[in-house]
This record gives sequence, structure tokens and C-alpha cells, in this order.
Amino acid sequence: MIIPNKFNGYAPDGGRQYHKKGGSSGAAERMEQERQSRINAAVSAINNIFAGAGRDNLYNQHKDAVYNINVKDVADQYSDAERANRFGLARHGLMGGSADIDSQARLQEKANEGYVKAAGLADSAVSDFMAADERSKQSLLSMAQSGIDTGTAQQMALNNLNANAQSAAGSSAGASIGGLFNNLGQAYLTRQIMDSANRGWNGYYSTPSGNLNTDTRVQGSIT
Repeated sequence: MIIPNKFNGYAPDGGRQYHKKGGSSGAAERMEQERQSRINAAVSAINNIFAGAGRDNLYNQHKDAVYNINVKDVADQYSDAERANRFGLARHGLMGGSADIDSQARLQEKANEGYVKAAGLADSAVSDFMAADERSKQSLLSMAQSGIDTGTAQQMALNNLNANAQSAAGSSAGASIGGLFNNLGQAYLTRQIMDSANRGWNGYYSTPSGNLNTDTRVQGSIT
């Protein structure tokens, strides 16, 4: 026969008593559960915002923008260099000759290098954009572990995404191919023009010093 008492869980009337577990440990457990719930909610909010931000379209737009800016730059530089080359050749009477053909081929080669570089700059720009978003996301997820509330997490995520987009747009013009034809126009084409001009005078130069030889007598021994 069990004698009802507070130690065996029965009240004096024989009814079963249920006691809560230690008060302090139960409160700590509830607080930890609430903390984890806040963390999970903030993490979920951050992931959802970054996943649903439609960034793929924005990344592609940014890539196209950087590429198009630099392709136009290549085309403009090529046009200027081609015109300068044409005028230079014309001044020296070399239009249609080997110098003309060679210089045009060289100009096109440099333009093609520029188009390849433009594609590389576009790839690099979009990679930087994506990396900035990922850094923002990881930073916010770390902050979520400290217990920031869901509303704050959402607002910070949106602010970071907007800031990254503005930064990417602002850097588009800075991703420049630079001067493609600078050296070509000043050094290479000038050399080609002068080489072609000099070839026309080779028959008139025979002395080691390069002085003009006007002696038309046949060289040989006198018997």
C-alpha cells in the first residue's frame, strides 16, 4: 500500500501530482528555444531574399553592359586608328601597297584582341558582382546567429542587395580596355611607312654611311 505524500507524487487526497522540472533549467531551455527560433527565422528570411532577388537577370544585364561599353570603345579606337593610318599612308603615297595591307591587318589584329579583352572584363565584372552579394549574405547570416530579429534581417538584406547593385553599375565605366592602338599608331605604322619609303630608295644608296651615291659609272678594274 502506497501512503500518499509529496515525495512520491501523490496529494493527500490520493490524486497524482505533476511537478515542473527545475525552474531555472526550464526557463533556460525556453530561452534557448526562443533564441534558436529567432535565429532560424532570420536565417530563413535572409536566404529567401537572396534567393528570390532575381539576381541572375541583373548579373546578365551587368555583364552585357560592361561588354557593350568596351566593344564600343574598341570600335571607336579602331575607327580613329584606321583613319590616322589611311591619312599617313596617303601622305607618303603608300596607299594600296604592302605597307597598306600590312598595317590594316595589324589594326584588325589589335581590334580582335580588344574584343577578347572586352569579354574578359565583362566576365570579371559579373564575378565581382556575384562575390559581393555572397559576402553580404554570409555576413548577414553570421549576424543572424547573434539573434537579430527577422525584420532587421530582411531590411539589411535588401539594403545590401541594393548597395551592391549600385556599386556594380557605378563600376561599369571603370572596367576599361584602355588604349589599344596608342603604340601601334605612333610607332608601328610610322615604321611601316618609313620602311616602305626606304625600300624605294635602296637602289640609290650604296655607301656604308648611307650618303646618296650619284656616281653612275660601272665599278670595276681598269686594264
